[in-house]
Amino acid sequence: MTAPTAPLPDLAVAALHRLEARLAGLADGESATINGVVCTAVSVRVADLLTRHDRLQSRCRRLSAEAATTEDYNQLLDWQVMLADCRCQLAAAGRLHLVEGAS
Repeated sequence: MTAPTAPLPDLAVAALHRLEARLAGLADGESATINGVVCTAVSVRVADLLTRHDRLQSRCRRLSAEAATTEDYNQLLDWQVMLADCRCQLAAAGRLHLVEGAS
């Protein structure tokens, strides 16, 4: 059995539709500033790489702060290798600038 959910308020639905319409008009790589935030249209593949980069970077930061065993350091090295591979793929796609400020 699924839990019932309330529908979004009409104003929220209208705002979401305006946002979707604005973003749908962007070509791949094109950016628009919406409410002070720069939004860049990317392919699904690049979006997946950006998500993967973010997760790996968070894991590396967390583990590097608390690594205590050889296994921890080996895991950290593996994640750093995967992070570097992710950055290479983003560079090849011409989207490395989307994570350049993230370190």
